[in-house]
Amino acid sequence: MSKTAKQSLVLALLVLSSLGNPCAAAERSAVKPYRVIFNSDGMGVDNRGSVDAYIQKLFGPLEDSHVDALFWSDGAGGNTANYDSEVLELTGARIGEDHPELLRWIKEGNDPPKVVVREAKTRGLDVFYSFRINDIHDAFIAGEFPTF
Repeated sequence: MSKTAKQSLVLALLVLSSLGNPCAAAERSAVKPYRVIFNSDGMGVDNRGSVDAYIQKLFGPLEDSHVDALFWSDGAGGNTANYDSEVLELTGARIGEDHPELLRWIKEGNDPPKVVVREAKTRGLDVFYSFRINDIHDAFIAGEFPTF
């Protein structure tokens, strides 16, 4: 294949890919617009009390509001996990300071993401997990500085 033919083929593929998938475009247009998105970031899992108290702290202020979607972070900053992760270690694990309440919640079947998704759905809220990998400031929080 000549250089010109290859360039034409690449150009054609780029044009076709820019057109997108018409089915996906139809799905995008069907997505409802959100009035307010609430981003729950930081202290996303305050597991120092009961599961019911946590639910009330997170969802109570959203009652009778214009919030349609919840972006929820577990509060660990993405370097460790405040939930039952198969990849990340629990916050505090590296320094031997696992949170006993979090471990109890998980053992009782109240893994925080499951609780948040369940409660958001019962309230008619769309919920998205908000995950980020933090910058250097977590290096100063011993429990959130992971082994890896």
